[in-house]
Amino acid sequence: MERELFICNCENTEHQIVFSWFEDDDVANVYATIHLCKKSFWTRLKYGIKYIFGYQCKYGAFDEFIFNPNDARKLEKVVRWLKNAPTEWLVNQMPVFPNSEKIGKDLEGGKDE
Repeated sequence: MERELFICNCENTEHQIVFSWFEDDDVANVYATIHLCKKSFWTRLKYGIKYIFGYQCKYGAFDEFIFNPNDARKLEKVVRWLKNAPTEWLVNQMPVFPNSEKIGKDLEGGKDE
């Protein structure tokens, strides 16, 4: 298994992402493991009660991760794996849409006959 660890540019180790993939796998998947910040019991209880009653923040629940420019080579390694990984399995996994030929012609600028 190959792994690349990224720590946020803010240097807070709670903000980290680990990309991992299997080089000998015939499936081109990259897994992202994202560290979630630990909250106190009472904060989690408050969020749980809000969740039970259907409360949702209009902005969603987000945190941020700032990529460090020094991590560009590691990120390129992950992207290179995705670009060069075997994709034969995709042929059988692609959904078939009834109008896929028409959509393809439209995207290429052709007219439907």
